[in-house]
Amino acid sequence: MGQRAEQIEKEIEQERGELDRNLKELEHRVRDATDWRAQFQKRPGPLLGAAFAAGFTLALMADGRRRRPRRYAAPPSAQAPNETWQVLKTVLLGVLANRVAGVVDDFIPGFHSRYRYAEEKARGSIAAL
Repeated sequence: MGQRAEQIEKEIEQERGELDRNLKELEHRVRDATDWRAQFQKRPGPLLGAAFAAGFTLALMADGRRRRPRRYAAPPSAQAPNETWQVLKTVLLGVLANRVAGVVDDFIPGFHSRYRYAEEKARGSIAAL
């Protein structure tokens, strides 16, 4: 009977050691997943793109707040670059949204397809169920 109890205690200690190793590995994985430096080392391109886009967006928002209303009507030739700039902003924001959805999809599998579904549903391409 005493030998059986010792065997059970030994098995419990082995299981406890294995659980401890698994917990430490899980902590390490979570730390890596939430550490922006580690993510930057793995995927510098998307993070640089996201940082650039965020800075660009903030600059556009700050620029819009500082503008004073014009006291004169701009000639049609001066309005064309502004329209081009609006189109460029729209395109860049669309590309940024796709890139961000792709990066998020790396962390949350299936996100990109659900994002596309919600986007199409919002446009009315998909009939409401």
